[in-house]
Amino acid sequence: MESCKTAVADAGASFADAKRSALKACEDTVLAGGQGSCPDATATSAIDTARTALQTTISGACTGLTAEQIATIFTCPAVTVPGASTSCAGATNRGDISSVTDLANCIACVTDFSASCTDRLSAPAGGAPYPECNPVCGNGKIDGHCSNNSAKLCGSSLDCAGGTCVPFETCDDSNSNYGDGCPSNCSVAVCKPGGGTATATVTFTSPTALGALSVFVEYPDGVVAIPGSGVSTDATRFTADPSLIVTPNDLDYAVRVGLLAGSGSIASPAVQVSMDTCNDASAPTADQFICHVESASDTGGNVVTGVTCAVSVQ
Repeated sequence: MESCKTAVADAGASFADAKRSALKACEDTVLAGGQGSCPDATATSAIDTARTALQTTISGACTGLTAEQIATIFTCPAVTVPGASTSCAGATNRGDISSVTDLANCIACVTDFSASCTDRLSAPAGGAPYPECNPVCGNGKIDGHCSNNSAKLCGSSLDCAGGTCVPFETCDDSNSNYGDGCPSNCSVAVCKPGGGTATATVTFTSPTALGALSVFVEYPDGVVAIPGSGVSTDATRFTADPSLIVTPNDLDYAVRVGLLAGSGSIASPAVQVSMDTCNDASAPTADQFICHVESASDTGGNVVTGVTCAVSVQ
């Protein structure tokens, strides 16, 4: 197992170096030419090659270990690579690692996160720090960066020596949890409805008939939105079997939906949600939605495990 640990450390460091080098070369090219953005095609290709090498190295060094041994090497943190739709810990954010593939993918993801965040801080000309890399999310204050120094974090304009503090957080509820009123990156994108709608359909699979179901659906804020918020969410946007009691609670980046069968059981698809599309945003796709089953019970009120849900979009 020690050789696996060594391989994880060495491969992660090599990948981080390769990604930073590829990004620096790209940024130098953009600065010299006065146009373009990073990563460009050349940098992306180099990063992809380095990521494959990392995964191959870890897979080769750690093959043969049991799931229990692998789980003791690393716990995948719920950090999100800038631009990605899910955290390195996956949709559940539990961080469980039970296979060599899980381990390799997580190390690659975490190293991606670290390299991207470090690169933006070391090259402020590229813009403000990514919200996903926010080191002060969870401190209970709305933080930002200085208008006259985008690499400098600030809590107010007093921190900026003549500049103003430009918030990159939209909320901060004193924790970095996901699933409450403020997401784990402390940022919810603004949506200006563009006049169109998209319909998200929630389906589920269950080993037995359900009498109650609660799902938590993450959606791409800044791409779609649901009118209203919290318990004042527009309930008319939710369509389900008329025999069901539907209780939506929108958090502006995800929606929690409770379903209770007045009689009989809940059939799949469970509910459809009509969402406004945001102005200037691309059409939403199913991979931008993540569905979690928070609780489920059968028609007798007994807890049911093994229930999963999914989202399709039209």
